[in-house]
Amino acid sequence: METKSALDLIASDNWFSERNQQWPGIAASYKVKKLLVHERTQYQDLVIFESTNHGKVMLLDGVIQLTEASEFIYHEMMVHPALFTHPNPQKILVIGAGDGGVIRELCKHACVQSIDWCEIDGKVIEYAEKYFPQIACSNNDPRVRIHVGDGYKFVADSKSETYDVIITDSSDPVGPAKMLFTKQFYADCCRILKAGGLLASQSECMFLDVPLISELVKNSKEVFKNGCTRYSSMYVPMYPYGQIGCLLNRKYCQKMAANDSMNVAQVNRSIPESIQNTLKYYTPEMHAASFVLPKFIASKI
Repeated sequence: METKSALDLIASDNWFSERNQQWPGIAASYKVKKLLVHERTQYQDLVIFESTNHGKVMLLDGVIQLTEASEFIYHEMMVHPALFTHPNPQKILVIGAGDGGVIRELCKHACVQSIDWCEIDGKVIEYAEKYFPQIACSNNDPRVRIHVGDGYKFVADSKSETYDVIITDSSDPVGPAKMLFTKQFYADCCRILKAGGLLASQSECMFLDVPLISELVKNSKEVFKNGCTRYSSMYVPMYPYGQIGCLLNRKYCQKMAANDSMNVAQVNRSIPESIQNTLKYYTPEMHAASFVLPKFIASKI
C-alpha cells in the first residue's frame, strides 16, 4: 500500500496501522495518544507519536523505526555481537542509525576510540535528540563525529583498511536505503575494514524476505571470501512478525584463522560489569543462540 503521508495510516479512532506493500496482508496497530511530529524531510515522511502502551514511536515513510518499549533489543543486538566478537574494536563506522541508539550502545565500550557516523537525514537526528533523549544520549560523546550525507558515498570514498567495525543500521531496502543492500556496497565495506574487521548490517525478516536474505548471504560470502558470514536473529515486537536479522561478516584475518577465532558466533572478549549492568537483552548465551536458525531459513542460506 502506497501512502502520500504516514498520517494516512492513522484512522479516525486514533489507531495507527502499519499497512505496507512490503508485508502484504498483515499490519501491526498502535493506539495513538498524541501526534508529536509530522514533517516531510528532504528524503522521507517523518512522524513521531506518543502511543498509549509502547511509549513514543518513530515512523519513516509510514514504517515503524522504533518504539521506546522495545528499541533496546534491536540496538543491543546490532552492536554488541560485533563488538564482543572483535578482539579490540577501536575505530567504528556507523551508517544510518539516525535515532542514536546504536551510538548509545557503542559508547558503552571503553576500547572504542572513534566513531564516524554518517546519516543521510539530519532531521532524524534532530528529532531523536528532542523526543528520544534517552536513546540519543551519546550523540555528543567526544569520540563521535557526525557526517550528514550519503552513507553509500561515504563508504566508497573512505580509505582502505580504516575501520575495525562497520554497522549499517538502515531502514528497509527502498528509497534512500536501497543502495546499502547492494553487493558493491558490501565490497566497499570489506575494502575499508581492517583484517578481522566486521560488518554488521540490518538484514530484514526471515518470515518475509528469504530471497533477499539469501542474496545478501550469497553476495557476502563472495565479497568476504575465506572470512565468516552468519545471519543473527533477534525478536523485536516493534517489527513485522516480531523478528529481524543482522548479517555479520568478518574479513579474513590470517592470525585469527590460525587461532580459530574467525567465527562471529564466538565471543572473543569478556563483558565488563559496567556494560553488563546496562543490558536487558544481550548476553554471551544470546549472542551464540542468535545464530541458531530454523531449518526453513538455514537451508536457504
